[in-house]
Amino acid sequence: MGVKFTTFGGMSMLVERSDGFKILCDPFITGNPDANVNLEDLYDVDLILVSHVSYDHLGDAPQIFANSKATMLCDRSSVKVMHDMGVWDGSRARPVGYGDKREFGCTTVRVMRAWHSSTIKYENGDFQYAPPLGYMIQVEPGVTYYAPGDTTIYDDMHTMNELYHPNVVSTGISNIKPGTGREKDAREAALEVMWLGAEVVFPGHYYEGNKDFEEWLKCMEVLNPRVKIITEKNRAFEYTPFSIKLVE
Repeated sequence: MGVKFTTFGGMSMLVERSDGFKILCDPFITGNPDANVNLEDLYDVDLILVSHVSYDHLGDAPQIFANSKATMLCDRSSVKVMHDMGVWDGSRARPVGYGDKREFGCTTVRVMRAWHSSTIKYENGDFQYAPPLGYMIQVEPGVTYYAPGDTTIYDDMHTMNELYHPNVVSTGISNIKPGTGREKDAREAALEVMWLGAEVVFPGHYYEGNKDFEEWLKCMEVLNPRVKIITEKNRAFEYTPFSIKLVE
């Protein structure tokens, strides 16, 4: 058996180890037009990873965490929101920062930099900022997934390739909805995949009908012609080194 990957749109990803251990990244389900999964079906996850406090990344993590036995790693802005909601449990949840390393059986999670922001705005106009995160997830021997959160392209991605050799990556290719900001354009997103040395990529952080998607596909064809592109959402794909197939 291999490792299963299911994207729900945005930058949400469910990763299931071959022994059944489940890792949920940036669970944006409620209000996500691409997601077609019952929130209750995610209450059995074992580990939740949150990159930053934005609605499409922290998303439904508080509710899933409160109704599960999962461990959670997140940025410090998300910690504040979880505290305010009354669902923070320090015995199962940990704020983490760049360079941190956590182990969960055969899985090693390393905390990467993300060039973005993670900000809470209060009613009085004050802001709280915490560094946003990415995660390099060595899921099991031979399978590594890079969950970048939201980040612009930056040169350390060459180093990530050298150190961790991610097989499977997600990349944001545009803005999450019309009128909002973006972290990189289509060409930069394709370059990111090349720099990381990925074999499989899940494009994310774009909306249906976005013209950037077609531009990204063209850039991928030039820069990464051998990389497997998976755009289908809410379906599990099984990855083993050198092989990926749709789970019926």
